[in-house]
Amino acid sequence: MTTPDKNRARAFDLTTAALQAAMTERWVAAGSALTAINTELGGAGVAYAIKALCDTLIGRERELTGTEDGTPIRPAWFDTDRNRLSLDADEVPVEARWAGRLIAARAAMDRDSYDALIAAVGTDGRTVAAHVSALLQMVALTLRELEEVPR
Repeated sequence: MTTPDKNRARAFDLTTAALQAAMTERWVAAGSALTAINTELGGAGVAYAIKALCDTLIGRERELTGTEDGTPIRPAWFDTDRNRLSLDADEVPVEARWAGRLIAARAAMDRDSYDALIAAVGTDGRTVAAHVSALLQMVALTLRELEEVPR
């Protein structure tokens, strides 16, 4: 039997592996790590991974900009079809919209909005996977831009 601390450590290791793979566009490896989180640790592991992804991006952004914890952020999305930045959440796929709003709620320490966004995804495995994958992609690509990580 595993303990909560061991589960958390395993979730951290798998989330780190998923993020590192995604930052170098190794999407199959990233997906495998996300699948392992769900298979091995279930919903609690997925919830931990979601928080870890949000907090990693928020923490790094705060470190680079000197912004204080709890300061609201406004998500923006890059529209590759039009080659422009968009602040309009209605112009992006629902999963990307959710990921941006989730990160913004977590950054603002808005627990009610964060919990509502988590609940809105529901429990369907494919829907959850699509949303968590969108979050991973958003975090990885944003961090890569912040860090200028080579592809």
